[in-house]
Amino acid sequence: MPLTNNIDDPKFNYHQRIPEIQFADADITTTKDLEYASSWKKRGGVGAYMMLARKWDRIEEQVENKAGFNIFTALDQDKRPEGLLDDIQDLRRYLLLVEAHVLQVKMDKEIARHKNQLVPGPTREDSNRHADA
Repeated sequence: MPLTNNIDDPKFNYHQRIPEIQFADADITTTKDLEYASSWKKRGGVGAYMMLARKWDRIEEQVENKAGFNIFTALDQDKRPEGLLDDIQDLRRYLLLVEAHVLQVKMDKEIARHKNQLVPGPTREDSNRHADA
């Protein structure tokens, strides 16, 4: 269902925020990843997982202590500029990096697999030999 179909329904009015979040995430994520030289994957998959777990632990701690696990109440009460919403954004962007990395690795493997299945064509030497004959 296209995004615009839901905007007039108050139940789904937050859908109009999704494109701006996506664009901001793409820009911020790639900029920071370049700036920090992909440090999030420096220690491999276990390190990347632990980075995600630490972000989730921070979110969980804040939501549990501030609002008894009600994330909307916790977000409403948190007035810090780099507070709970910032942690949520960071986690989402780290997840985006992990997904992009995994998809690229899969694509690279698929390309390599196809290259290995190619039958080599004639070489320049083969062409020269046939021309001389």
